[in-house]
Amino acid sequence: MRSWTTRAILSVAALLTLAGTVPADRRGTAYGVFNTGYGVFWFAGSALMGYLYDVSISSLVAFSIAAQLVSIPIIAVVRRGREASG
Repeated sequence: MRSWTTRAILSVAALLTLAGTVPADRRGTAYGVFNTGYGVFWFAGSALMGYLYDVSISSLVAFSIAAQLVSIPIIAVVRRGREASG
C-alpha cells in the first residue's frame, strides 16, 4: 500500500512541476507527453525486471541499484535548472 501512496505523491509532484514550467496553452500536450512516457517506461521497466527475476535475482538487484544511481545526476540537473529559473 505504501508504494502506491508514494507513486501517487510523486506523480502529483511531477504534474505540479509541469504546471509551473509549461505555458498554459501547452500544458495539455505536456501532460500527455509526460503520462505517455511515464506509462511506457513503467511498463518497460516492469517487463525487464520480471525477465531479470526469471534469469537471476542478482541481475535484478544490480539493475535496480544501477537505475537508482543513474537517477541521481538527472535529479541534480533538474534541481539546478529549477533553482536557476526561480
